[in-house]
Amino acid sequence: MTGFLKYIFFLLALSFFKEAVQAQTIDLDEEEGMDFPILSERSTYYYFTPMGTFGLQLGHQAMQRRLDNSFGLKMNRLTDYSGVGIGWRRNLMFYNFNFYFPAIASVNFDRSSSGSTIIESRDFFGDFSIGRAIVANDHHFIILRAGLGVVGRELSITQYDGSSFDFNNFRAGNGQAWPRLEHISGTLDIGLEYLPRALRAVSAMESIQLGYKTGIGSPRWRSSDAPLVNSFGDRVSLIYLKAAVVISRER
Repeated sequence: MTGFLKYIFFLLALSFFKEAVQAQTIDLDEEEGMDFPILSERSTYYYFTPMGTFGLQLGHQAMQRRLDNSFGLKMNRLTDYSGVGIGWRRNLMFYNFNFYFPAIASVNFDRSSSGSTIIESRDFFGDFSIGRAIVANDHHFIILRAGLGVVGRELSITQYDGSSFDFNNFRAGNGQAWPRLEHISGTLDIGLEYLPRALRAVSAMESIQLGYKTGIGSPRWRSSDAPLVNSFGDRVSLIYLKAAVVISRER
């Protein structure tokens, strides 16, 4: 399933979910005179992202050039993620841990009569952020966040020569594979989050975040499959958009 279709299904599921939790929402037309509850001192938030988080990878330029020069291929820049997280609020300060992993592998390939080259990459990232609500009203928060984290990418390269494969000679392949390559980098993060204000002791809502991650330094590519010679460093640069379902508990 393409990332676009998964995003559409996520929006439909989110709309259904919101209808199922109408206890969270106050209808101002029906309850015009109702006062909004006083903001509690503390909250706990549980973030769930079955799909709907997208990252635009602007970094890994050294590896992109090497792949382009060697195979005429590049790693895909746009990836989608699933993820989970937990957060806490104390008055107008917010603290979050998040972890995101690839919903599907990102694949780029070139096929011809003489064979094929397949480049497959998988990304993950995790972070801890501290934020402050720069807008806090009866309906929502706008939170400015800054954080530290890690971004990792796993890269696999495989070539097939197009010859037949004999099942009676199963150990003899018809191509070659490169060692699995890994790049892991610490990151600095800045972002904005839109989060509705909870109106019940336990509430369900949606969160939208837009942010940017930049790498700390330029770590070298490495591999757990084989020693690497003449490896080179790369820098991470990532724009992300997160859409999550959030369960809130007020205290």
